[in-house]
Amino acid sequence: MLFILCTEVIVMMMGIGIVGPILPHYARLFGVNIAMIGLLITVFRVARIVMDVPAGRMTEHFGRRPILISGPLVLGMGSLACGLAGSY
Repeated sequence: MLFILCTEVIVMMMGIGIVGPILPHYARLFGVNIAMIGLLITVFRVARIVMDVPAGRMTEHFGRRPILISGPLVLGMGSLACGLAGSY
């Protein structure tokens, strides 16, 4: 179980890390300035910080397993929705 969890975290962090350097390219594609890309990254980071405490409480209430499964699913659905977006 620990190996699966570590692998999952590595894959998610690689995915997030890979997107950062290509965001300026997407800014040009969508016709937005670089400041909007910076705002996008900031909002993502702030959302993670804001959700840390509630996620910890949910983990205490529901247990680790459901949260460890639902977290990547939510991230995956959000990433898919962003990838399918036709505009900024």
